[in-house]
Amino acid sequence: MTADQIPPHTVAPCRPEPIPWAAYAALFAALAPTCAVLAGTALSAWTGWASEAWRTGWWITGVAAAAGLLAAPVLLLSEPPPRGWAFREHAKALSQAVLLWALAALFAFSFSAWRHSHELDQRATARVTATVTACKAEPELGTDCTYHWSAGGRQHTSRDYAARTWPDGHQVTVRIDPARPDSPAVIGGRYWALWILIGLGGFGTLGVLPFWLAAELELV
Repeated sequence: MTADQIPPHTVAPCRPEPIPWAAYAALFAALAPTCAVLAGTALSAWTGWASEAWRTGWWITGVAAAAGLLAAPVLLLSEPPPRGWAFREHAKALSQAVLLWALAALFAFSFSAWRHSHELDQRATARVTATVTACKAEPELGTDCTYHWSAGGRQHTSRDYAARTWPDGHQVTVRIDPARPDSPAVIGGRYWALWILIGLGGFGTLGVLPFWLAAELELV
């Protein structure tokens, strides 16, 4: 047999090795807490302020975040030694996850607070005279005062922001819900601060989400 008659050696195509089930389990353990945090914050954002569903959402968020923090060292120890590279990658993924949790919680709380304030504003149709006391000015938060008013033969009190630091005894006009005069008085629509927090939390969550997912997938 001559050299040109020798059949060429056939090389089998390279195929990626299948991901072991342990890697799938580790990926699930890494993704599940953050997915639960996002679900919990979404529930709290879209339900009524201080309602049962609102509290349930925050409970889910807290438990999921704690589970994620506890799972991080377990996932690191599951890596084969040496673990220097794995430590850096796990720390990167965990930091991305914690940032994502914080931004999602910020969005949920501020959006829920805005919806609650807007609903109070819509129902507050009665105007009453309130006496101002205990005004306190904070450099970054503005001025808060305590408002006292009478409605339905009873005295009511709430604390809210003020346009300036009024002296005790100063009287202003506030709006209240005539059907629920014990609800906090509405001083004015100060929604711009909540909208800033909503934007920061919402766009921040969407911005960090792909980076967190990429960091988790690098560990597989």
